[in-house]
Amino acid sequence: MLYVASIRPKVTAENPEKKVTELAAIFGQKWRALSEKEKQVWKDKAAALKAKAEGGIGPPKKKKKTAPDEEETDSDDEDEPLGKDPTISKLESAIDEIMANIDLSTLTVRKIKEMLVESHNFSDEVVTTHKKHIKTYVKSKVNN
Repeated sequence: MLYVASIRPKVTAENPEKKVTELAAIFGQKWRALSEKEKQVWKDKAAALKAKAEGGIGPPKKKKKTAPDEEETDSDDEDEPLGKDPTISKLESAIDEIMANIDLSTLTVRKIKEMLVESHNFSDEVVTTHKKHIKTYVKSKVNN
């Protein structure tokens, strides 16, 4: 794509009568006519641009650890089971509360999701992200 972008102005100026599909064929012919060494230059440029867009090459960056003197003061997550997403635990607690206070014969999974947003202050994004877990959790509670 970078190669085509570099030659597009010249090729389209030289061929104003050509359709987009015909121009694409010309671009392809010009690319195939390049030597492997010339192609590699463009491939390297594309790889560098892709790496820059993805934030660099290599494994994802790890979270910065807090220094011992900057110890976290929020103890909410200290009571969470290890290995379990705290958001999931909070969702499950809220669902338990909803199910304990509403007649189950009138309650639906959709209604529970709405109540999580409206009454329990979960964002739409959180509820949407965890919708499969919410449905599975609700069904497991109903079946018990």
